Amino acid sequence: MGKTIQECVVEYCERASKRLFTRSELVDGVAGEFGKKPASIIPSDYCYNRLNAGIRMTQPFLERIGHGEYKYLGRDYHYTGPVMERAKENGSEEIVGWWNAGEYVGSDTGQPPLNEVEIVSGLYEEYMRILVIEQDVLGSKLTECRALIGRIGEFRAVMELSGRMAPLSNQRGWDVSYGAGIRVSVKTTAQSSGFVSISKSTLNLVDEIRIYQFQDGNINCIAHGQVAEIIALCREWRGNYELDLSKAKIFDIRK
Repeated sequence: MGKTIQECVVEYCERASKRLFTRSELVDGVAGEFGKKPASIIPSDYCYNRLNAGIRMTQPFLERIGHGEYKYLGRDYHYTGPVMERAKENGSEEIVGWWNAGEYVGSDTGQPPLNEVEIVSGLYEEYMRILVIEQDVLGSKLTECRALIGRIGEFRAVMELSGRMAPLSNQRGWDVSYGAGIRVSVKTTAQSSGFVSISKSTLNLVDEIRIYQFQDGNINCIAHGQVAEIIALCREWRGNYELDLSKAKIFDIRK
């Protein structure tokens, strides 16, 4: 009995002098060396962070990097991170499972599915690790990582409010909802002084505003209130509002 395709891919990766492969390198390499049909070699079937339709998570050994590269990690790797699958209904990507130091929980195992707060908590940890690398290894300033810290602020809001992310990454006006559909605009800044800009044109779509500040390695909520409460502290400037950070204070309207 010949080797399975999975065994061939593992052997090919083990023999290679590198650990990062393009999809074509894996397919052409395994097909050429082991005589397998290229169409039957599907690297994404063997990924820790990927679940293809009809394929259960069994002994993965690759990690999908981006959309066309794969990293060889080996079996029994203590992987941590989300597992993605393409939804049949609309073709969008969704998180269907999670690895935590080699322990897998997923929708294909019959176990209770992860709720959104659990998923976001894992993503929050991953984004914070990336932020540390940006600062300590690459020398980036927090003020140069606005998109990254903006997403981290949204994750933190979901965790603290037991909420949900907006259905669209570019949702107009608001970022997070909680409770009975309360819509929250989340602002995150790395400035120690200055102001946070608040768009006037989308305030009719928002119920509350929540502001986070990165300072000394920590992220803290410095203001959370109904739109009218926050805007009362602001000044108008060129069609928008500006909240001076020195005036920010926490409105705990959820008590």
